[in-house]
Parts: sequence; structure tokens; C-alpha cells
Amino acid sequence: MISVLARTLMMMVLVCTSMHAGRTDLDEILAVLPHPSGDILILASDLQMTFDGTTRTFRDVALDGLMELKARDLGIKIVSSVVESMMASIQKKYNLSQSQLVELFEAQGLTMEEARETLKRRKMIDDLLGGVMRVDEPSTEDIQRHYAEHPDMLEASYTIRLAFVPESDMTLETLEKMIASGEPHESIVWDTSETYRATDLVESQRFITTMKSGEMRLMAMVDGGYDLIQLVSIVPEEIAPLDEEKVSRVVRQDLFLKALHDFQDKLVEKAKVRYCRPGLSLEREPQEIID
Repeated sequence: MISVLARTLMMMVLVCTSMHAGRTDLDEILAVLPHPSGDILILASDLQMTFDGTTRTFRDVALDGLMELKARDLGIKIVSSVVESMMASIQKKYNLSQSQLVELFEAQGLTMEEARETLKRRKMIDDLLGGVMRVDEPSTEDIQRHYAEHPDMLEASYTIRLAFVPESDMTLETLEKMIASGEPHESIVWDTSETYRATDLVESQRFITTMKSGEMRLMAMVDGGYDLIQLVSIVPEEIAPLDEEKVSRVVRQDLFLKALHDFQDKLVEKAKVRYCRPGLSLEREPQEIID
């Protein structure tokens, strides 16, 4: 049964004071997850309460609540020393003083106590997933199949060489005939060849990618002669060698996400949710809460 307090709160709007802004904001109850150990209220503000600045849908927040309730059912508890250790890790990671840590949480609308509760819930969920999720290491066949469908590509590369041709050695007419023939004269002194990937080239150099292997072009007529370029060779785009360790991590992550979604779907099937706003649901489609 839903608690008397929860029933009362469902009929009203909570009023919260923003500590750092000095103003009063309204916070609406969107839904209630009833539970014998204590109901979980889903508030509109919960959709903005993230440490990393990402936004969350109603489903995201509700799933966290359902997983927290499952953790309670399994007797998962987080002692205060673990939460304080998590706090210290955040403080150390960002090199923050205690006052800066308080400001970090206040900037996200959280008091220190609310931040501790958020970390506690996150740790409960992590421990829950660590206990119920079992993902096998991907097989060689899994890795190879994934890479065949999602290969890493090596960009095409272009090897060029440049030369300055003095006009005293060759007239423009002779140079143009040589370019048309595709056979460079032995008298031309070429600079050392250089190789570039397509992404290495600035816009003014991208004409190289339209040239054919062996092709020469007159780049510019300058004082005393001509700047010449030749595309020596092209290595076309190709599939990079398989990095089994890297692909294994990707496949395992995919398997974990599938297992997580299956687990969450089972929680949703059994969930008892009391909605306080029409139109809300736990469907997979992202939902936005419009104030």
C-alpha cells in the first residue's frame, strides 16, 4: 500500500528553495514507486540531477528507482564510509577544496546530504548489477563477426614529390608536353617524397586526391621557373588489421548493454508505478518533461 505521506504528496507540489540562487522554485512529483521499505518519489528536478551534466528521461530516472528497490529487496546496503570514500575520490579527481566540492554539488541543485544520497543510490545500483549481471567473454567467432560488420578503416594515403624547374632548363611549352606525356625528364631534381593521409591535407592541397598515380601537374609559375608536383603512388582505403583485444571490449560492452536492457525490461514488467501526471509511461521511447 502507498504510504499516507506519499498519498498526500501526490496531491500537492513540493516547494524547494534554491540555496545558491536565493529564489523559490516549484518541484512537481511525477510518479511514485511504492515499496514496503519506503516509497521512492520521482520529481521533475530528478531529470536534471546528474553529476556529468547529461540530461535524463523519465524512464531513466524511473529505472534507477526500480533498480534501487531491487537492491533493497536483495539486502544490498551501503555504509556511510563507502559514500565518504566516493566523495573523497571526486574531490581528489578534480583537485577540489571542501568548499569547491560543496559549490560543485550546489551548481547541480544538490546539497551535500542530497549528493551523498545520490552517490549511495548509485553504489547500490552498481553493486546490484555486479551481483545479478553475468556476461561471458565473447568468442573468437563473436569478435570476427562484429569486426566484419563494423571494421576500422585505414585512410587512403598519397605519396607526392615536388620539384622546381628553372625556366633556363625548360620552356613552358616543353614542360606542358612533358606533363601531358606523364614521363618526367631525367634532368628534373625532385625533392624527397612525402606521404599524406586525406585528413592531413588542408583545403588547398586536396586536389591531390583527384590525381592519378604518376600524374604530374604545374602548381605555379614563379620567378625564374615552375613549381611541379607529381603523385608518386596511392594506397587506397583498406580495412585495418583486427585488434582482438579492442574489439573484444566493444563486443563485451554490447553484450552487457543487452543483458542490462533485458534485466530492466523484467523490472518494468513487474513494476508498480503510480503516475501523477497523465501521459507518462516506462516505454523505451525517450520522453521529455515539459514545464
